[in-house]
Amino acid sequence: MNANQIATSLELDYKAIQHHLKVLEKNSLIGKSDEKYAALYFIAPLLEVNMVIFDEIAKKLDKSK
Repeated sequence: MNANQIATSLELDYKAIQHHLKVLEKNSLIGKSDEKYAALYFIAPLLEVNMVIFDEIAKKLDKSK
């Protein structure tokens, strides 16, 4: 999906989605196509390999609320 599709799907502000996508990309958790307009985002290999660990952390954070 591109940033606009993600924002629409999650019903969140486009600018907020752009910000978070930049943070995720900076931390090598996602990648994007080389297109300037309507770039497509995808899960980066680093996150894909460590998805089980990521899910465990997310569950622990959810339980701490």
